[in-house]
Parts: sequence; C-alpha cells; structure tokens
Amino acid sequence: MKREYYHVTCGTDDNYAQHCGVMLCSLLENNKNLTFKIHVLIKELKEDNKQKLSQLVSQYNSEIIFHKVDSNKLANVKYRINRPLSEAAYYRILLSSILDDTIDKVLYFDCDMVVLGSVENLFKIELDKYALAAVEDIGFPHSDLHRIQLSIPYGGKYFCSGMMLINLKYWRENNSEEKLIEYSERERFVFLHDQDSLNYVFKGKWYALPPKWNKFNMSLLTRKYFPLYNDYKEWRDNPSVIHYVNICKPWLKIRGVQNKNKYIYYLSLTPWKNYKLRKPLNITECNKMIYFYYESLVLSYFPQLIQSIFIKIRSWFYK
Repeated sequence: MKREYYHVTCGTDDNYAQHCGVMLCSLLENNKNLTFKIHVLIKELKEDNKQKLSQLVSQYNSEIIFHKVDSNKLANVKYRINRPLSEAAYYRILLSSILDDTIDKVLYFDCDMVVLGSVENLFKIELDKYALAAVEDIGFPHSDLHRIQLSIPYGGKYFCSGMMLINLKYWRENNSEEKLIEYSERERFVFLHDQDSLNYVFKGKWYALPPKWNKFNMSLLTRKYFPLYNDYKEWRDNPSVIHYVNICKPWLKIRGVQNKNKYIYYLSLTPWKNYKLRKPLNITECNKMIYFYYESLVLSYFPQLIQSIFIKIRSWFYK
C-alpha cells in the first residue's frame, strides 16, 4: 500500500539548524499519526547538522530531503538596511520550482516556531482559488509608504509568511515565482523582505487562517479582534503554533520570555539537548521588550490607578 505523505518545508542554515530541529520535533511529536516528507531548503549545511536532522526525523517514521537552493536566482533581491535577514528568508519564494511537480500543496514553517497541535485538518482546506493560507499580520502594512509599495489599499489586510499552507499548483499555473523574484529585485524601501514580495503578488488571493495558527510570542490581541469568543480562547489558551518572532528568543539566557519552557522541552528531545543558553547580544533591548509586554498585559486587566505606577517605572528606561 502506498504511503500517504504530508509535505512540510522550511529553510535553514547552520546558525538556525538547532531551532529547525526544535520546530520539526514539535511538529512530529504532536502529529504522530501522520507521516511527513520534510523538505529542508539550504545553501550550505554542515554534515553534522544534516545527520542530526535526519536522525530526528527518522525516529518518527518520516522522511527528510535536503534541497540545495540555486542562490543565483536570488542574486539581485533587496535587503533592508537595519537588521537585514539572511538570504535564507527568500528561499520560500522559489518553492514552486524547487519541489517536484507532483507536490501540489506544502506546509511552510519558519524555524523560530513550535507546533503544538495537529496539522491534519489544514491539508483538508480547499485552496483552488487561493495561492496560500496564512494568518493576518496585525499592524501591517507599516505605513502609507508601505501600502503604496504593495498597492494594498488603506484598511487592506497583510499576512505573515512565517507559516503558510501553499498551493503550489496555483503558483505554477500563474508564474508566481517569476513575479515574486521580480518584486524582490525592485528598488524600494525594504520593510519585510520575502513577506512583502508575497503580499504584493498574492494580495486578495490568500485564505485567512485564525490567529491560533501563528501566535506571535509576547504579543497581545484584544477580545474585540476576534469574531468569535472561541477563536480568542483558542489563541489565548491553546494555540496551534507559537512564533518567537521578536528579539527575545527562547534560546537566549534571559528571564521572562513567555513560552520559553515549550522551546526548552522540545529541545530536550532533539540531538541538541545539551545546548547551553547563550547571552543575548543586546540584553538591554530584550529586557525593555519583556518589561513592556508585561506592562501591557497588566494594563489590560487592572484599573487606571495601577497604570500610573507603570508610567513611573517606564520613565526609568529613558533617564
């Protein structure tokens, strides 16, 4: 009997190989009833890291394939000046040509995530008229310039490319890769690299998933954002994916990072289990972000009298 594979993909380099392992471990641990074929996009990856990832995946009766990306296709893509990402951020725009034509649908994850729920039902979504399914990135486009560059009207929605169910058949039929590369090479003020390219090409052609599928760690959404209370409750209490999207990463030696324990738990199940947490390069910025998160959390639930206390504490950071 032919095995049914669920296709999953991600991109990594040696700096993020461990985090890639943690993300894959969380996916596999929470989907033991499924058999995956995992496609890892790389430019170069040390043999030791390849072996560790292969060892991890094989323990769950799944397969892993390493795809070497033709970086010549990305030779002219643009990067932002402040905190530019690596070339690996753009790998996902090449998926329709990297993966075999027999694969019509693939689930993409960034490596700085943990997957806490079953993904089986995601693959049942009918995406015939959509390029992909993703979660809205609240607060973007970032500005009027950002909207104009993307040709997204005021009030238009913008998705996060960190987790996507991708309709590869749609991409191939609509020459999407060519369009994505063309936008990525444009002279522009770069806000969010590949994410801008994907939102430009696929505006109005993406299927909105509930926020539980890409919960930004240490971010707050109010109840009024959710059409249904159950959606809010799932996002708050039982998210399917946690995305460690800001600079306060769970592998850093800092206190107060929400959901750090989940990363540490899955790390303990991988070949990198002996990893020692390292100090952040900018601990002051991390501490500020952690403080402001918990300040916002408290301000959401406590009366105005307590707010004045936090205003006084906040002033300490700007002395």
